[in-house]
Amino acid sequence: MAKPAIANTNIATETFGQWLIKTNEIVTALRTEIVTANSEANGSLTTGNAFVVGILGANTIVVPSALRGGNVQSSNTLNITSNVVIGNTFTINSTATSASLLTNTLIQAANAFVNATNITLTGNTLTIPSNTVNFTSNTITLDNVNINSNVIFRTDLQQFVVANTDLGSDTSSPQVVFSFAKASFSSGKITAQNKKGTNTNITEILVAHDTTTNTSQLTVYGSIKAPTTANLGVYSTTTNATHVILNYLQTNTSSSVKIVANLIK
Repeated sequence: MAKPAIANTNIATETFGQWLIKTNEIVTALRTEIVTANSEANGSLTTGNAFVVGILGANTIVVPSALRGGNVQSSNTLNITSNVVIGNTFTINSTATSASLLTNTLIQAANAFVNATNITLTGNTLTIPSNTVNFTSNTITLDNVNINSNVIFRTDLQQFVVANTDLGSDTSSPQVVFSFAKASFSSGKITAQNKKGTNTNITEILVAHDTTTNTSQLTVYGSIKAPTTANLGVYSTTTNATHVILNYLQTNTSSSVKIVANLIK
């Protein structure tokens, strides 16, 4: 890029021949060393290494082989200090033991391939705005994972988590604590926890329904109370035109019920 050996012509001491030599050196540098631009389809080609001290900008930067950090002599970490939007296939081939994304990375309408032993995300939240996420690894290790929606397993099993924090003052009528669409699921296994103050009861329930007779059946096959004298309520099931309904008749006012339901199509 820079040609410090070509100095300005000193018209007081240098000859016309020396001026001509410098002119030829400039022409040669323009032809073979200096990066230029033109209207050709493939642009102006310069062969060699270049390094800019400062900021280099362009509307589009094309990198046929590799984009790396470091300097001309050696490779080092490539630092991307702004948000990244990737609009095509994104592949990380790491020969090290980990691949880390330390900035906001948005991958739009693209496939992402990460070939590394470990993938480290340094943010507090991993957001995957997709209906389907496929993990093809034999082992996936997750620590302290918060899932704020329902989970589907192999399309036939779906898990729901529902919390009813206060069922109010009615102790004479069953309260609806959970329901599911009859058209979507045929049966389910429900773990229900109900609490009132320090009293806790946890119950396992099986529910099935028959679309022909529009009925549902329930059995409680496991229940434990703490303390053993706690009597917090009774579960039952009903149906309407579209849903199977799990009801709870509370013994004490303002009880709470949390439901973990594994429903099968």
